[in-house]
Amino acid sequence: MTAPTAPPAGLAAGILGATIVGAGITAVLASHPSTAALPAWLSGTVALGTAAGWITWRAAHRWLDQATLRARWGALAGSLIVLITVWSIAPSFTAKVWPTPDQRFQRELGGPGQCLATTPYSYKRAAMIAVDQREERMTIYPSAPGEPLRLDHAKLGGMHRLTPTGDASSKVLTAHGC
Repeated sequence: MTAPTAPPAGLAAGILGATIVGAGITAVLASHPSTAALPAWLSGTVALGTAAGWITWRAAHRWLDQATLRARWGALAGSLIVLITVWSIAPSFTAKVWPTPDQRFQRELGGPGQCLATTPYSYKRAAMIAVDQREERMTIYPSAPGEPLRLDHAKLGGMHRLTPTGDASSKVLTAHGC
């Protein structure tokens, strides 16, 4: 096998690999800002991006060797479009996969259509929503006089549902049909 001679082939493979690595690193850093596993996540992301770039290079080099100059630059333009698309989608994808505690509260309990949506504990009506990242707890202070709602599992990118931390919080949720 001869090595590809077309610069666009290398550029396309490099752009694809950089896109995967960049999007992965963006997602990892947004979801795990201070995790002991961060080096492993970053290493895995770089390895996947490198593998994708290498596979693209190997798969496309024969076609690119025989392609016309116009087709080669077309492949490069297509790769740039993929890069821009993936890079623009990455932040919203990250927010959906690894939501903040506030976003999770809005989705699970206090947002539109949820059990607390029309109560003083709703996301828009609450007097204050406080999140303690170290203890992974969230406290919602109602806009009307009442017991604060305390929820557990309130961490960035948490996979467990928000749950009440005590009897008082359980009673608040039960009283509102949650």
